[in-house]
Amino acid sequence: ARFLLSKSGGLLHYDWGMSPSNRPTIHLMVGLPYSGKSTYIRNHPTLSTLSVVDSDSYIEKKAKAENTSYGAIFDREIEAALKYRDWLTQKLIRQQRSFIVDQTNLTRMARAHWIELAQKHHYRIVAHVFALPSDESQLLARRQRRVDKVIPIAVLAEMISAYEMPSPDEGFSEILWIDGYV
Repeated sequence: ARFLLSKSGGLLHYDWGMSPSNRPTIHLMVGLPYSGKSTYIRNHPTLSTLSVVDSDSYIEKKAKAENTSYGAIFDREIEAALKYRDWLTQKLIRQQRSFIVDQTNLTRMARAHWIELAQKHHYRIVAHVFALPSDESQLLARRQRRVDKVIPIAVLAEMISAYEMPSPDEGFSEILWIDGYV
């Protein structure tokens, strides 16, 4: 087993060593909207080279093509976006390629689908867990900077209250704790 501690001494990483590293990997992002998940992926030297499975990019492309906002078409396009996400996931699995799931994955139930998929297809699954903001003002400041995608405060509050910390007993190969990345 390996541990990685932050500069402040907090546990950032724990690897149970349960899976050989030569198997393809699903990198599962876990964090609130505005927590820096997509930015982390773009700036990470290894992750930035992998395919990203999500629903947001589909909706964002549709919104841009229609010259409208993400929020204006979300309800209409979410079902098609999820179908596209699932199609891309199956394509990557058939090709035995590692990939990233860039969604909130805040609950055990949301993560269970990806863990079961990883186990069924002999993938490693690594959770990249983004810290919850220490106070509400941090989240609101991040939200204000994102004029392209505004999530109602009531929805964010529901997400915070539903959040379940990822745990080794869920079946992860590895959990990475991302501390203060935005």
